[in-house]
Amino acid sequence: MSGPSESNGLAELLARLPPSFFDELAPEQRAQLWEAGHAVTWKRHPINIRFSLPWFHRNLFLTVVGGSERRSSERRAVEGRLHRLPTLGNVFFFAGVLACFYFLAMGSLILLRSFIEF
Repeated sequence: MSGPSESNGLAELLARLPPSFFDELAPEQRAQLWEAGHAVTWKRHPINIRFSLPWFHRNLFLTVVGGSERRSSERRAVEGRLHRLPTLGNVFFFAGVLACFYFLAMGSLILLRSFIEF
């Protein structure tokens, strides 16, 4: 499914290249570059949650994307080395999520206890 994000990504890449780059390309090379940029067909993920959070004069974003794995094992290995899971930010994020679940569970137990006594 080609959409605005695909063409915008290609346009942004081409805008960052120096103008002399295109002058040196033959027409066939320009056509191949254009085809290579449009060869990726992104499909929608079954789980696609994206939102921004205001945070002290900055916006933070959170993205959760899920679905069946389509990447090759080589690509997963490379991305696993590039994007390690145990980083300081990830540890703080998981600790915050666990703390939220803990407080929700404790709050629900306190509420249930008050209902059960009556």
